[in-house]
Amino acid sequence: MWKSVNFKVPAAAAAINQGADPVLAAVAGEMSAAGSRLSGVAGFIPVTPSIISGSAGNAQGLISQLNELLNVSSKFLCAHPYVHPLGDKRGDYTYLSPSGCLDGMLAKLADPSDDLPETVSGSVFLKFTAYDHADLAAKLAAFNAVLPVTPLQMVQRRAEDLNVLETEKYILGDGFISPKFQDLDARQQVTNNKMDSKLARMVAVSHGYDCQNKRPETLLSELITKKQKATEEAGAAWERFCSLFSGGSGQAAYLNGSVRDIRLELANMGTSDGTHVLSVICCWIGEAEAMTVFREVLGI
Repeated sequence: MWKSVNFKVPAAAAAINQGADPVLAAVAGEMSAAGSRLSGVAGFIPVTPSIISGSAGNAQGLISQLNELLNVSSKFLCAHPYVHPLGDKRGDYTYLSPSGCLDGMLAKLADPSDDLPETVSGSVFLKFTAYDHADLAAKLAAFNAVLPVTPLQMVQRRAEDLNVLETEKYILGDGFISPKFQDLDARQQVTNNKMDSKLARMVAVSHGYDCQNKRPETLLSELITKKQKATEEAGAAWERFCSLFSGGSGQAAYLNGSVRDIRLELANMGTSDGTHVLSVICCWIGEAEAMTVFREVLGI
């Protein structure tokens, strides 16, 4: 059955974040305490392991989990109006009904020239339908904002171009009376760019010796500040990333079995035409375990 896409952070990714969180949470307090201890140090500085190292004993395990999460090997196919010979070309425009798009995908699944898995596989299908190029571009833009897929980005760009072409038939813009001044970076000039790079090599020599003027305590203090900032940025970046996984666009389905079984089940699922004259269907096919990350991101 086709299900509406509902973007979610993969459970495996959330588990990795949860495993690393104790270390990140402890860094701020420990770096603050380290800075206080450093301010009272005079002369010899004893070297002792950080107390956070005990919480970081699972780092190798988290690395293994991360490698497994991203170790995805699959074959990808995208059927859309702008690929020959699926689309119904009419002048500058091309159309493709949902049923025609499904027929094209079924034909590719039965194509003996394609090197598809012969064993039991998992497959994630993704479908978009639209009533004009602007609608298709908007739906693909919402999807690509969360899970950018290069073929879908190319389809989105083509749909946007055709929408502009359609719009400009009725809107005539007035051009500028005179050219506008533009900002220009001096380094865009070849000679200036070369001068910058050659002088930078000379300045780098002075900078290297100037670094020796800093006391070890100063360097350590800068390192503490850098660690605090890096930890805060890592946590904030993850929160911003998670905030992307909201809403959804398109419909998805997960099927498993041999390629023949997948093809038959996909044909039985069908798709309704309605008023839609544009459609895109793409799929990932590979080992069932490799499909987990796609299923979880799409919320199916």
